[in-house]
Order: sequence, then structure tokens, then C-alpha cells
Amino acid sequence: MPNITLIVALLLVAVIVMAVIGALLHRRFAGGDGPMPYSALRRKLFSAMGDENATVGPVPPRPEGLDTRLPAEDAEVLRSADNDSDKALKVLMDVDTSINKELDAIDRSELWLELLSEPRRVFYAVYWLEAEVNNGGFDQYYINSPSDAASQVPGMLREIGMNDLAELVERANAVFPKGPPRSREARLAQMEKLGDAASGKWGEIDDEFFDRNYTCHGPLLDYVRRNEQQFFRV
Repeated sequence: MPNITLIVALLLVAVIVMAVIGALLHRRFAGGDGPMPYSALRRKLFSAMGDENATVGPVPPRPEGLDTRLPAEDAEVLRSADNDSDKALKVLMDVDTSINKELDAIDRSELWLELLSEPRRVFYAVYWLEAEVNNGGFDQYYINSPSDAASQVPGMLREIGMNDLAELVERANAVFPKGPPRSREARLAQMEKLGDAASGKWGEIDDEFFDRNYTCHGPLLDYVRRNEQQFFRV
């Protein structure tokens, strides 16, 4: 038969451990000043996950001769590949990697999208819109640095033929009274002021995004094909 005393002792230990963890979280995220509402805790958790690439200061010079485009062989692969094929999806991810290498070569601590060519900027902004929203909704998207380009994204989406998603992003952007600020620091400050009402609106827009099952990879691959020289050394 099971040892009842041992079981009770183990349960007590578990309760004490959970209480200690809760107290530590309370001190870490609430600063010991009283209970923190879940919504505020959520914002702090998202902010902790957010990257540190807040674009500030003067625009740096672009390194001379910087060229992170993919080899011509990758362009040949994409020309004959179906958009849903593994080959095409690998090229899509390789393009994103090449753009991130370019941004890192310009400045590893800040994100200077304006130093990318227009097609590469469109690819990066749309690719990371989809990635961020799929991962944590528009709330997370605006917390992180890819939304530095949020005000331009609707036009970029229309450029690649995603007009319906462009309208959805415009509605999400409109939650900011004057549109999403270019600076991540300014966006976070506004999001804190807007509070739960903004999170609720973005949550509704998130639901529409997922209900409509938006995916940008097909239009992005077609866009890369139309602007081949910007992405491949051809």
C-alpha cells in the first residue's frame, strides 16, 4: 500500500515550491509593489522577449562593397520550383538569412532598413510581419524591431499583391492614434499608455488574420523572381 504520510509530505513540498516560484515571479515582474494584472505582466514578458534593436542616432555609412546576395545557382533553382516545394521554401529562408547578414554588416546593434534596396526592404518587412504575427500576434509584432517599417507595410503588401492583408494591417496600425512610431522605444511607450484596450483590438485583428489563413511566402517568392537581380548574383 502507498505510504500516505510520504505522499502528503511530497504534496506539501510541491505547494511550497510553487509558492516560492510565485513569490519570485511577483518580485521580478511586479517589483514587490503589489500584484500585477495579467495584462501588465504579459506586456513585460513580451518586452523581455523583444529584441534590443531600437534604431537611434545618425544613419551609419553603408560598408563599401557589401553584397550578401545569393549565388546565381539559387536563382536557377527558384525559377523552376513550385512555391510550395521544399526547394522554394529553402530559397525563401536563404533570402531572409542573406538580408539579415547585410543588416548585421551595417550595424549589429541597430536595424537600418533604409539602407537596404527597396525590394530587399519589402521582403524583410513582409516576411517578418508574418513571422511575428504568427508567433505572438500584432501585439508582439509592434514590440519588436521589424515593425519599424509598420507604417510602410500596407503599401509593401499591395506591391506583392496582398491587398486584403494590407487593409488588415492598416486597421492594426490605426490603433496607434498617429500610426505606429518608427522608433521601437516610442512604440513601447505608446503601447503602455494605450493599455488593455489596444491589446483587445489587436486580439480581434489577430483572430481575423488566423481565420483567413494568410501566408505571404507565395507572393514573396513571386516578388523575388520579379526582382531577381536584387536577391541573386545574376
